[in-house]
Formats: sequence, C-alpha cells, structure tokens
Amino acid sequence: MQQCNDSNAAVVKVDVDVALGGGSAPVCAGGATPCRLRLGPGIDGVVDALVTSGRLCVTAVNADGIYLYMSPAMEAHIRRPAGEFIGRSMVDTMTPPAGTERLTLVQRALGDAADGRPTLIVESIAGVPLRTILLKMTDHQGQPIAVCVHHFGAAAVEVELDPVRYNLVTPSTSELSPLSRLTSRELEVLRLIAMGDSQAEIARKIHRTVKTVEWHRASLGKKLGATSRVELARMAIHFGLVRTDATEDATEEPAGGAEPLTDECAEPTDGVSLPSSQTELK
Repeated sequence: MQQCNDSNAAVVKVDVDVALGGGSAPVCAGGATPCRLRLGPGIDGVVDALVTSGRLCVTAVNADGIYLYMSPAMEAHIRRPAGEFIGRSMVDTMTPPAGTERLTLVQRALGDAADGRPTLIVESIAGVPLRTILLKMTDHQGQPIAVCVHHFGAAAVEVELDPVRYNLVTPSTSELSPLSRLTSRELEVLRLIAMGDSQAEIARKIHRTVKTVEWHRASLGKKLGATSRVELARMAIHFGLVRTDATEDATEEPAGGAEPLTDECAEPTDGVSLPSSQTELK
C-alpha cells in the first residue's frame, strides 16, 4: 500500500495482484488493478496502522461481498493465494451461513444507515480469537468498499472492545455464538470482568455508575446462565475475549465462595438504553 495526499482527503493506493473477474475496472500492466481508497473521518489510528504497516492481514470487498484485495500477510496467514479469492464472493468462499451473515454485516456497514463508526467483528475460528475491523471507504470510481483489518490470536485480544469507537458485532455463525446475544456494552463489561477489574474500575472505564455495572452483570448472568463473577470470567476466557495469562485473579474463587450475581437491581438510569440485542441480525 502506498499513501498519497490530495486537497480533500488522504488517499491509499492498493495495487491488487489479480484483475477483477468480469469487472469493468481499468487493468494495468501485469494484471494489477489500481484501487484508490478515500478515507472517511473518525477512523483515528486504525488507518495510520493500515497505511504504514506491510505486515497487517488486510482484505477489501465491495458491497456485493466480492474480494478486491488481499494483503501478502493475509495470504501467508491463511496459506492460500489471493488468486483464490479475488473476484469471488464471500458467500462462495465460506460456508453458506457464515458467508451470508458476513455479507450482511458488510452491507450494513456500507449502507446509508451506517453511523460512521468502524465495525468490529468479534469471533473465534478453530479456537483462535479473531477480530476484524471493517472500515468504510470508497474505490477509485467512488463506489463504497469495506477494507477489513484482521487480527488473529494474541493480537486479536489486544484489540479494545470499545462500543463508543466501534460498532461491536459477534456473528451467530462464529464459535462465539453464545455471546452473540450480548449488547456491545455487555461484551465490554464481560471482558473487563475477565480481566479482574472491580465494579468501581469497570464503572470508571465505561464512564457509567457502579449501579449500571451491577445491572450489566445481572443481565450477563441471565443471558449466559452464569451464577457468579468467576463463571462469567471463565466463559470470557473460554471464548477468547482476553488472554489467559492476564486473568488469573478473575478466575480464582474469593474467600467465602464465589461472588453471586444479583438480579434485583433496577435498569440503569444514567442514560444507558439497552435493547435486547444490538448484535442480532435481522
């Protein structure tokens, strides 16, 4: 990737290694298709990392889910050449439920109803945590495309689950499917519980009251069938939300037994509105 600048916005030029099949995009010598990506506002440091690092696992798809680009790092990680994907649909390269669901996520992120935040897809594949940051951009013809930055394993759990910065999604077709019923805020609270943070620390980090944190914990217990904070922490670890080497305190039984989750607290009144599921696909 090569970063350029013009009078309106930063521009990233992606040299696609394989020409688009059946497309009308201009093809350069050697079969490479130039794809200029105009960066939207509010993407912060994610784009900086995208355009300055050659080691990131990156793919780009259009609104129809057709692969336009795959970085060499992504090829190396999945051990398959980009030529097997470029010009093909996500639906055709994944199992039908997973491909269809991810195409829906791409179309939502690129649609007129998108709120401008990048989408963060939180999932696990074959026991390996995967976080995909989906950025809305446009190609050289002004058409919307999704540039996807993929983080695997230990790098994945370092990605902050920030529901303010990202639109958090847990696909129902992922191994994280039991967590797909959680709201983005609940997902963040679950991660902090697994990190061993106290209720006061969680409240400070999510900028809410302790009472709100109590309500979130009660909701997590009901949705996940957990009866204690320790059970919630172990569930978060099992599904790869956090590194196991950073969660020893959270998974130890406190003196006097596991701390129970209460369901007697009222719905929070400090401006938090929680639908039944922000991540449910409709």
